[in-house]
Amino acid sequence: MKFWILFVVLSVSAIGETTPEVEREISRLETKIVKLEREVSQLRADARDLRGEIEQIGVFLIFFGMFCALWAQNTGRNAWFNNGDVGIQRR
Repeated sequence: MKFWILFVVLSVSAIGETTPEVEREISRLETKIVKLEREVSQLRADARDLRGEIEQIGVFLIFFGMFCALWAQNTGRNAWFNNGDVGIQRR
């Protein structure tokens, strides 16, 4: 995007005349670039926050799985569901 503004500015300066319309367009594009850069910065910050939350959830799930495996072993069940064993006792 910056390339296009630079291209417009150089083209206009090469011609030697800047009309109010071109100046308004340049100003509008510069404002739009600043806004987009701000949005990108905010999205990057949001992505960092989301990554931290995902890591916390992952740690919780690992500990929950460890708790469930220990509980299964302590109650005589298989923690890994081998041979289709999902805690249902066969008669």
